[in-house]
Amino acid sequence: MATPATDVAIAFTTVGLLNLMAWVNLRALGFIAPDATLFNEAFSYQSYNLKLTLIVIACNLLAVALLLLLRRQVLQPWRQMRAIVRHASLQLSEERDAAQLPALVSMRELTSGIARFAAAAQEAYIRNRALQHELEESRQMMAQIAMQHEVTATSASRELIEQYRSVLAYANYLDEHIRSHQNEAQLRYDFDDVCESGFNLKLIAQSLELLRQQQYELTAVPLETLLQQTVIALAPSLERRVMKLSTAGVENGVVAATDIRLLSHAVWMMLLGTIRYAAAESTLRLRCLASNDGHAIISIGISEMEPGQLSPEERHAHLLRQMQHTTPHMFAETIRAHANAQLAGLMLARAGGVLAVLPISTHACEISLILPLVKK
Repeated sequence: MATPATDVAIAFTTVGLLNLMAWVNLRALGFIAPDATLFNEAFSYQSYNLKLTLIVIACNLLAVALLLLLRRQVLQPWRQMRAIVRHASLQLSEERDAAQLPALVSMRELTSGIARFAAAAQEAYIRNRALQHELEESRQMMAQIAMQHEVTATSASRELIEQYRSVLAYANYLDEHIRSHQNEAQLRYDFDDVCESGFNLKLIAQSLELLRQQQYELTAVPLETLLQQTVIALAPSLERRVMKLSTAGVENGVVAATDIRLLSHAVWMMLLGTIRYAAAESTLRLRCLASNDGHAIISIGISEMEPGQLSPEERHAHLLRQMQHTTPHMFAETIRAHANAQLAGLMLARAGGVLAVLPISTHACEISLILPLVKK
């Protein structure tokens, strides 16, 4: 693109050429250097040349001004318009090479390019308006879904609390029968089972309430203390299933950075969601350790699980998985799909952790709660 200095130089060159042509023509006609005898004393030869020189200078300045005005008002807008249209053509032309684009030197080509650019701009504007409309509809739909989720979670929590109260009332009824029939051990087992189911309902309701909160407090949580309190409360469930407990892998001094409420609920929900599949006289292995990559891990494992403990719905789901996959693990996939595991995974995600279910054998798997480690 030409610079202003180049345009000025071109203007002066053009004026110089015009002056040369005019001087040659005027000299040939006799207007330049005429005979002195043609002038009288009132209008001398010197005054004639001076006036002619002034007229030529004024005409030159006027011509330069006109050329610069032409450049500012016509040539410069023309060049800018050509550049804009060519850039738009390069952006809009995806099928043609840049070398095949027109030079846009004529007014017809420039007008055609502007028309194409205007049509493309109008199409882009219409498409942008449509996208904005779709975005607004998506926002409204998301707000509606969030509102429905809030209503569903509230009603589900309320219903779970009501169910827990009913289960608790039935547990009190069983407790009265146990007191009057001391020798019936089955009533005691039924009582413990009802209490465990009621406790699980209470945990689900509290977990839903915790997930509705927006703020969580991350503190240093000693994992061995948490597991010790959990094992004491879990003793009746292990005794009813004739299960053994192993805490040989518990390391001292493992501290995780997490929310204590979320972690305790996640641990309890995984324990209650796992031991329901345990075989009689199996072993529950609990351990906590610090990994080399800076994580605190709570590991829950059962030595043997009983396929007969699966509900009919869970067996049907496993059959469907077998039709889709080659060798799906029965218990690992069942635990992953369990409501307790789903809620525990959501709570761990809010606390900065991850839930992992790993198969060990055909009838055993390990659940790992992976959390950030507090380094000493």
